[in-house]
Amino acid sequence: MKSKILTDLFSELNEANVVYCSWKNNHELDIALSGDSDLDILVHQSSYAEMCELMLSYGFVEANNSRISYPFVYHYYCFDAKLCKFVHIHLYTKIITGESHIKNYHFPIESELLSNRIKHKGIYVLNDSQQAKIFLLRFIAKQGSIPSRMLYKKELLSYKEELDLCTVGELSFSEQDLIKNIDYEDLLKCKGDLSFKKVSNVKKSIKLFRRFNSFEEFLYRYYQIAYRIINKLILKEKKNLGSEGKIVAITGLDGAGKSSSVAFLQELYSSKFNCRTYHVGVPKYTYITLPFNIAFNIIKILRKKDKLQSSTIKSGVKPTSMLHAIRYAVLAYERYKTLKKAQRFSYRGGLAILDRYPSQNIGVMDSRRIIVDAKSSQLCKYLKNLEDRLYSACVKPDLLMNLVVPEHVSISRNRNRDKLNKETDEEIRLRYKINSGLSYSSYLFTEVDMNRDKHQCMLDLSSNVWSLYNKSTKITD
Repeated sequence: MKSKILTDLFSELNEANVVYCSWKNNHELDIALSGDSDLDILVHQSSYAEMCELMLSYGFVEANNSRISYPFVYHYYCFDAKLCKFVHIHLYTKIITGESHIKNYHFPIESELLSNRIKHKGIYVLNDSQQAKIFLLRFIAKQGSIPSRMLYKKELLSYKEELDLCTVGELSFSEQDLIKNIDYEDLLKCKGDLSFKKVSNVKKSIKLFRRFNSFEEFLYRYYQIAYRIINKLILKEKKNLGSEGKIVAITGLDGAGKSSSVAFLQELYSSKFNCRTYHVGVPKYTYITLPFNIAFNIIKILRKKDKLQSSTIKSGVKPTSMLHAIRYAVLAYERYKTLKKAQRFSYRGGLAILDRYPSQNIGVMDSRRIIVDAKSSQLCKYLKNLEDRLYSACVKPDLLMNLVVPEHVSISRNRNRDKLNKETDEEIRLRYKINSGLSYSSYLFTEVDMNRDKHQCMLDLSSNVWSLYNKSTKITD
């Protein structure tokens, strides 16, 4: 199924006489228009601003990885809610190509390519002659080193499919051809599987179009190879979406679908972009809080309880005991540190998804819990002030989505949960009453009705996150 966003966008680009064409990988055009691959679009520099404006109006957002970037080459993504996919336009204003890791050539043939385009399936592509020539130039440029040639061999089947598309019709040449001493016909006959020696001889014809000298090329090539290996094994970095990172919090009542929503958003966005999940409800220990948590676990075992719960569950009427005050202060510190990690990640351009977030209320889930009165000890009062300071200093999310369901749905879903020592129906009713209508601090807030088709709920959540990056779309309830 084709992406309506893409088909409508290119239809409008055609009506606006934007000068562009899909200049490579046209054997996978149907796949790209379905959102399963990227579209490689060359646009004339005079049309670049207009094309960007139209893409932004359709919801596209630029993404980048500062460690893997090339001049005059841009990545634009848009979330297609109907397909539940990110469609990707790989936009070029100049022909930057070559070895996969370094794109070490610039062929100044943009005007020639754009003047030899034809419309195919509603999008402009190169004619057969130009498609063959640019493919062969790319093929030669990709044979610059042993690592690059190994990568080429790995994807040889795809290249051969593209080459088969290029053999339709006869090659034609003009006086302005970039390279006149290459035997294109001989290269076509080789079906993309030339010997290294022969390719080396042909490469001499294009060496004047290299972007680096030999020393720079050597350093950049092996820096990129080293980075990509380390990144694949350790760093796991992807593209940053937009010009700045974002923090999105998911809150809600029992049975509203918080965990499944967080998992869905994480899987969707991390497939393309830098995205991490932070569990604020049950945060990770820190070096400072680890001894306290060991002590709490020992106490639970000695008391033979599954949970160390507050005796003030009914909205915290009674003052908090010393033991619980210490635990809640520790928990506040762990949540504060978890949110600080999420904030630092967003400062680096990533999307941080928070599983739960503290409310402004007291004595409710994931929030302030310490209650003191005139008879409380000085330590409890100190811990109360500490808890208040920590929660007040917590970073505000850019968007908080509070998931809501009716009480009977919450009870029904809890019954079907596979959870050890799960709450009884009566406990769910009490928690529903206490934790309904909480007040949150965030830059943007919306409530999402989760008593609907699950797939539609997930699409709405995904679209709401996307709306943070592209202002042409609106957040939905």
